[in-house]
Amino acid sequence: MHIRLTTLAAALITCTTSTWAATADVDINGNMLTSLPTHDVFSQAGAVDLDTPPTPTLAEYQETFVSGNTVAISNAGYNASAAATLGSNHAYATYNGAVPRDFVIGGANWFDQVAITGGTGAGTATVTVQINGSASVGAYGGLFAYQLGTQSTHPYTPGTSIADAIFLLPSPYQDPFSISSVAEHTIEFLPYSNAAPTLSCGGIPPANPGASCSNAPLYDQTLGTGNHTIDLTLTGTINFTYGEAFYLIGGISTVTGGSLASFSVFGDPVPPPDGTGATTLDFSNSANLVNIALPKGATASFASGNAYNVTTVPEPGEWLMLLAGLGLVGWRARRRA
Repeated sequence: MHIRLTTLAAALITCTTSTWAATADVDINGNMLTSLPTHDVFSQAGAVDLDTPPTPTLAEYQETFVSGNTVAISNAGYNASAAATLGSNHAYATYNGAVPRDFVIGGANWFDQVAITGGTGAGTATVTVQINGSASVGAYGGLFAYQLGTQSTHPYTPGTSIADAIFLLPSPYQDPFSISSVAEHTIEFLPYSNAAPTLSCGGIPPANPGASCSNAPLYDQTLGTGNHTIDLTLTGTINFTYGEAFYLIGGISTVTGGSLASFSVFGDPVPPPDGTGATTLDFSNSANLVNIALPKGATASFASGNAYNVTTVPEPGEWLMLLAGLGLVGWRARRRA
């Protein structure tokens, strides 16, 4: 199993415990100060320096737990922003090197508790996610990651240990590695005209104890210098048990910065970039959960009351009847002609 730079763990740098920042919802140790919400959003934008590894220093940081609010950091050398609503994630990051920073990050996350009724035993639902964005890759590399997944435990509740990983930015998500992925996509942006996919973990330690790196690409997609348009439709399957509540979680991250100029963080040194200028990752209009298709007769109840686009899928036998009916209509039309 290779390591992805997922939406809830923007970049894994070294083996240590996670650092936190106190917020209205979370104390300095990452403990919720109020009762755990059944649904929430969390957006953040930050700039990180690795002045004293392995502890990153937050040069700038903004966060919000308010749906639809945009957080942003901005100056002459970089910009980052993020916003989230239930079902939608938006993130942006750009870096030109004028003000040195190792990483510039925009990330947005949301979750909602859901229970599906109308049947017994196990069931499956299909989700569709639309991702739209653009990238202009210059002298600096970048990372994009999106993940939609499910989790049985509360996202803010400690689960298995994550002592092997460190988050570049503070996060209330205490065990993102327990998320069961439903739909995901990762892109590495390399500052080379002939970019080759990163094939091994190199200098990145395993995220889980005992995990090993494979020779499979770390990312779903690799893009080099120049301008790129990203237009993706992701589909995935949710496995659920009727009547048992679970959490649906969506997140997105965009990362660029000086430490991604040569990707030396991933292992062996590589030649200097042949790209020039700033690198910009603009996923401000992405990603959106556009459909949840349930089995016929099933009903989804969301704790938030949010009106997701929920539809039902006919049973296989009904599809056959529908196709047969369409065929009969076509045959009668031909007879009349």
